[in-house]
Amino acid sequence: MNFEISIELARALYIGATVLFILTLGGLSNQESARKGNMYGMLGMSIAIIAGLITSIALETFILLKLMSFKIALKTAIGMSFISMLVMEVAMNTTDFMVNGAAVITLSTVPIILIIGFLAPLPYNYWRLKKFGISCH
Repeated sequence: MNFEISIELARALYIGATVLFILTLGGLSNQESARKGNMYGMLGMSIAIIAGLITSIALETFILLKLMSFKIALKTAIGMSFISMLVMEVAMNTTDFMVNGAAVITLSTVPIILIIGFLAPLPYNYWRLKKFGISCH
């Protein structure tokens, strides 16, 4: 796996997502173009998620290659990236809802939400690495 290609692909996807987010703001500026603005936003977010997964999987695979074969490293990295992202999002959104009573992020709750989002996937990642006799500490 050529990690330079993966990083360049992720960079291009992030740039594309940024352009779409800017178009989203322009599209949401009036009612006539709001539907198009929403579509730009959804497409931009989808691209940003894909870029994030590519970056995460490439980095984790690269790190794990020092400890295991490519096939196992890639499979482990994919599992850890998807599960971690899912658990983190659920934990952060649940915390936000429990603290604020709605899905509204406020400046005072951001530290709590970030800490919960960081801690939530740790048990799975620890278990996944321990399965291969690898410690993350």
